[in-house]
Amino acid sequence: MFGGGDTYGDKLLSLCLDNLGAVYKAQDKVEDAHKAFVTAVGIKRSVYGDRHVEVAATLCSIGNICHQMDKEEEAELRFNEALSIYREVHGNENDRVAMVLSHLATLYHAIEMPAKAMENVTEAIRIERSILGSDGWNLANSLIRFACILSAENRLDEALSNIKEALPVLRRVHGNKHPMVAKALCLLGTIYGKQGKLDESLKLHAKVLAYHRCVHGDKPVHMAQSITSIALIRFEREEYGEALAMFKEVENIYRRAFGDDHLNVANMCSKIADCHTLQRDYTAALPVSRECLRIYTKLGASHAKLAQTAAAIVHTLEGRVEFG
Repeated sequence: MFGGGDTYGDKLLSLCLDNLGAVYKAQDKVEDAHKAFVTAVGIKRSVYGDRHVEVAATLCSIGNICHQMDKEEEAELRFNEALSIYREVHGNENDRVAMVLSHLATLYHAIEMPAKAMENVTEAIRIERSILGSDGWNLANSLIRFACILSAENRLDEALSNIKEALPVLRRVHGNKHPMVAKALCLLGTIYGKQGKLDESLKLHAKVLAYHRCVHGDKPVHMAQSITSIALIRFEREEYGEALAMFKEVENIYRRAFGDDHLNVANMCSKIADCHTLQRDYTAALPVSRECLRIYTKLGASHAKLAQTAAAIVHTLEGRVEFG
């Protein structure tokens, strides 16, 4: 038992907890996954010591779950500890180092730190090219992450170049029905949307949505991003009623999956308020904007800029409601 000197038993228990955490993560039971991984890493520290690659592997799992739970500070700490262990054990030119750098890039991109995101993902890609060549699936995954960051910075041609390099590798390794292939197609659809190619964008997002329905059935959280992407196209086409209905559907999905105080809920509230505002229904927009502000404020300093923007929108809407 844990702490009782049975090293083999403790190793086996930590492995079982890692596997249990992965199952919970696949079921979107993020709190349970977090508990399983944290318990596993505690056991591994006692068995292997703090600076072992087994500890680093579970720290990465915790980092990913914390990111999903909007616990960005803990996620960054876990990833950085894992990174330091891998560098200490393997040196810098190692695929595990590149993997953690890629995860950090995704985290920094999500919390709007583009310079750090770019620094980490470009280093990850450099390492992967140097040790794996241009044909590995790890490199392809990093290229997709890089494309996400480039797309957010409106460097669309560079983003497209990364996707076109990565997509054939992902399809060859995983086939067409794989989450990373779906992610690449979703991103491609988003870029086409930014370029004004709305019909092409809509077709790709519909294809991704069909993939999620095929693979995940009616588990709605897996379809939320595709529904959101289609809603954004409806929004761009000024089809605000259709977009509003879809944004509300996704908001309900996120509330059921993650609770009422999640970043994704706030982002959907923002989109719903935009639809109401553009339909000149300021009375409907105001409470949704206030909910958006409440969540951004609760999420803390890492979302301060979003909270400031939301506060300004609330102030403007209050004026429009008051004066008609």
